[in-house]
Amino acid sequence: MFRDKIERQLTKEYRPKSAMDRLRISNASAFLAMVEQVKVNIGRDPKATPRRMVSLVMAAERVLDKLDHTPKPLTPEQERKRFERDMRKQNKAAS
Repeated sequence: MFRDKIERQLTKEYRPKSAMDRLRISNASAFLAMVEQVKVNIGRDPKATPRRMVSLVMAAERVLDKLDHTPKPLTPEQERKRFERDMRKQNKAAS
């Protein structure tokens, strides 16, 4: 369940172009789902350690590094919203 959610998010972000890309996304989502499991079980399960969590994150990153990650260009509406959000942040920081 959680793995599927991660896989959907990664698929949306990386836009796989081949079956191998889809397999890599599937593997990375499995690693990231295991990270969440380990995080929940730290302190309860002796095998659930921060070191294991970092190892799983690094494994997922190694898999994702093999994918072509070109972000989608923003639409004019998204660009405007981003600009307005940044301006609000600057105004809050200046006050």
